[in-house]
Amino acid sequence: MTYILPHDACEMDTYHVTGIGLLGGEKDSLRWDGDKLSGPEVLKQRCLAYLSSLSQQDILVALNREANTHRCRIHFFEEAVSRSFDEVLDLYTERFESPEILAKRAAAWNAHGGDRHWTVEDLVEMEKEENWNLHHGPPFSWDEIEDCLSGKQYPSPCPPPTDRPRCLDCLDPMEWIWFSSSAGTWELSCGRAGWTPICRKCRTWRRCDEMVIS
Repeated sequence: MTYILPHDACEMDTYHVTGIGLLGGEKDSLRWDGDKLSGPEVLKQRCLAYLSSLSQQDILVALNREANTHRCRIHFFEEAVSRSFDEVLDLYTERFESPEILAKRAAAWNAHGGDRHWTVEDLVEMEKEENWNLHHGPPFSWDEIEDCLSGKQYPSPCPPPTDRPRCLDCLDPMEWIWFSSSAGTWELSCGRAGWTPICRKCRTWRRCDEMVIS
């Protein structure tokens, strides 16, 4: 495929963009791994059609806003993946360090000895988990939500959002709750609170819209 902007030779990291949405009433996904698109052909064609429709003025405006060619490419692919669905449900961007950097880090960890031998694959899995946590939480577990629901409910500083995100499992609209992390997180100055959409039936949630941070 032809990119609308060239790679930045100084950029060592790669970015993956994953969209989840509805196509003909069914949930599907589309993924750009920094090099190619993966997903149903109709979604890939819609994505490429949007990229092909961009004018030079669109690109110049984005470059002025981002001030970075690589970041600009990511922005366009995020927009293109999002627009490929009849209705986008979630958009998820991951950052991965280069294999060369990860290999050096694994070698440094292994040089300290220990029972475990670290590989590049181990570090990639750690990056995937960290990326998911950054996208998906807080909260990071349903137990945190149950603790919040069963505890004393403090008044929120503002009304809940008016939109109703869909649960990614059952696709029903989710309800908003005022989430506050545990007392221990506030004591350690890492507390978070804000409106969070949840689905009690599927025990799923979306990231807290953080409004209070300690």
